[in-house]
Amino acid sequence: MAFGSTRSSYPTGPKVARLWPEWETHAKTLGLTPSQQRFARAFFTGANCLLTGEAGTGKSYLTQALVAFLTKHGVRVGVSALTGVAAFNVGGQTLHSFAGVGLADEPVSNLLQRIYKNRKAKERIEAVDVLFIDEVSMAKGDLLDKVSEVFKVIRYNDTPWGGVQLVLSVDWLQLPPVFKGDETQEMAFQSQAWREAKIQTIVLKEQ
Repeated sequence: MAFGSTRSSYPTGPKVARLWPEWETHAKTLGLTPSQQRFARAFFTGANCLLTGEAGTGKSYLTQALVAFLTKHGVRVGVSALTGVAAFNVGGQTLHSFAGVGLADEPVSNLLQRIYKNRKAKERIEAVDVLFIDEVSMAKGDLLDKVSEVFKVIRYNDTPWGGVQLVLSVDWLQLPPVFKGDETQEMAFQSQAWREAKIQTIVLKEQ
């Protein structure tokens, strides 16, 4: 399968699109499957992407390769997950910690006050270009809505997630989030933040 073999096929999106020619060359050394290549094409248009697929289809391999490539080329990357174990496995931190929202059980106005006192969290939000979130199936919809609103305010940018490009990865067979009795039981994909981001789903199929 040809992988962007002509200049006219280069994606034309923001931020990461300029790196498409370099990625095209680099990808030839990675041995990507056709569906991994489809993910790369979507990502390098600047789209917000959801990466899913059965175990063994290379979700971790692809995301690790992408993080390394982007970092090498000066793209400011954030790597996060919904649990501490998953965050350790991907070499990042929990989404709660990355965004400085703690348990995120307060109104957005309170969360913003918390973040303005947390210089490192504020700087992470201001700086990040691409945010990876692993195990997103375990995120409550309310959490994503709050983090997106926080990003908009901190970055002075009213576009979804304050203009940060998202790469979400998921195994829908994982456990769902645990809701308290008085919480609205809204899954990640039911949230306003998800709808606003216009997530493109790419399913990895080949083992």
